[in-house]
Amino acid sequence: MDGRDDASVAFAARAMELGLAVHAADRAFEVGELDLARGTLIVRRGEQEGTAEEVEARVERAAREAGATALRLATGRAPGEGPDLGGGHFHLLTRPRIAVVSNSPVSTASYGHLWHHLDVVLGVPFTILDAQEFSGTDLRRYNVLLLPPGDLDGILERHEEELEGWVRGGGTLIAAGSSACALTRGRLGLSGVSLRRDALEELEVFARAVERERAARAVEIDEALVWDGAPQDADAPQPEGDETDEEDEAAPIEERDAWMRRFMPSGVHLLAEADPEHWLTGGCGERLAVLFGGSRVLLSREPVETPVRLRPAPELRLGGLLWPEARERLADSAYLTREGRGAGQLVLFADLPVFRGYQLGTARLLSNALVLGPGLGASAPLGW
Repeated sequence: MDGRDDASVAFAARAMELGLAVHAADRAFEVGELDLARGTLIVRRGEQEGTAEEVEARVERAAREAGATALRLATGRAPGEGPDLGGGHFHLLTRPRIAVVSNSPVSTASYGHLWHHLDVVLGVPFTILDAQEFSGTDLRRYNVLLLPPGDLDGILERHEEELEGWVRGGGTLIAAGSSACALTRGRLGLSGVSLRRDALEELEVFARAVERERAARAVEIDEALVWDGAPQDADAPQPEGDETDEEDEAAPIEERDAWMRRFMPSGVHLLAEADPEHWLTGGCGERLAVLFGGSRVLLSREPVETPVRLRPAPELRLGGLLWPEARERLADSAYLTREGRGAGQLVLFADLPVFRGYQLGTARLLSNALVLGPGLGASAPLGW
């Protein structure tokens, strides 16, 4: 199942529900005349229970229900570029058991968008957890927990220890919008991501981290520099001390940030860059349009992974009203982050990725997190 097809993720969900063992490729490869993308799914007949006819029937059923096309291969060898189909670049997926928090104080509109994506687009079964009765929930029944936007700060704070233990035990916690903000450093603290307003004294540190991140994806090796070292110029003037540009200090940085938050966009399309090697961005190009609204801005740096990051200010706006104050705050910020916690992981979206079902690029990111996450990003114990 070619990873370029968004329906491939729906196929994976249905195939695992039918008891099939499904693997996902972490790099592109070729088989015969087929050029298959990173994220391509394979079902090896020899690993499945039942006769060849039964396995084929289950594959055809999963593909038909997902609206996808299954490609038949007569060999596991990949004579072209990329790994053979029996190699270590194909990772066994874990069947997702998804729970979604609903009811007040969850945003009803946001929940509706997420429900449509889970039920109609992916067709994956999920359990609805009542936010008002969250205290009685046994999270061990699930390996994915989805937190829609809403005023969940109080509920999450009361169950902080339980949530952290569940994640470290192998759970995948996915949060979007205000719920993602509630988990950040300086708030609940389950995540190493920071809200911009909570990290104003560290903006330069985050800016340098973004520069290193981008530079690492465009490495050019100077062999002469590697072997001979940098040339030394004895006549070059030596720096006498740090020189800083004069800045407008009329207002403290906290006051300036509060003023800039007043210019938050209500809905603007922004340009983002996707990590071309991360499993969360399978099926996506290296440039991605994202819909954004609100004043929350996520900042991230290592060891937090940032599969999708907004572009610098001059390239940021694709469409819609974006005030200069909002452009300055949003530039280079994180749209999608992933970080490991014990055997589990946290996946945070700066905004809802499936607004009204027409943001297909960011919807694929959510599909990957929900269906592929338990196998590719987490390591749940056997029998969980």
